[in-house]
Amino acid sequence: MTSSLVPFSTELEQPSPYYLGEEIEAQLPGVLAPFEHDRCFLVTSRPLYERMGRPLAHRLRQAGFALKVILVGDGEREKNWRSLRRLGEALMAGGATKDSLVLALGGGALGNLVGLA
Repeated sequence: MTSSLVPFSTELEQPSPYYLGEEIEAQLPGVLAPFEHDRCFLVTSRPLYERMGRPLAHRLRQAGFALKVILVGDGEREKNWRSLRRLGEALMAGGATKDSLVLALGGGALGNLVGLA
């Protein structure tokens, strides 16, 4: 099966790109490499990490990314201030700065939560 990476971007002065696709973990390190960053965070839920996040994290670390995985709850019930605060605290504890990459593996409420953080 051929994998394809589909990029989307915001119209902001400093765009926040989105990359979608199946089996794209091999391509993602090359796509992310041009972005200057000090750390990289992969935010996902435990089920998604076990299913897709573990190989992605391995691939990013092999490519030299200083990666920290942050697991959050999933589903609409996690779209609340408490979850946002916990994620923000986890990012700060991991040393996140304005130069850090924050990757959301998941969609819906998880993507909303990461987008707000």
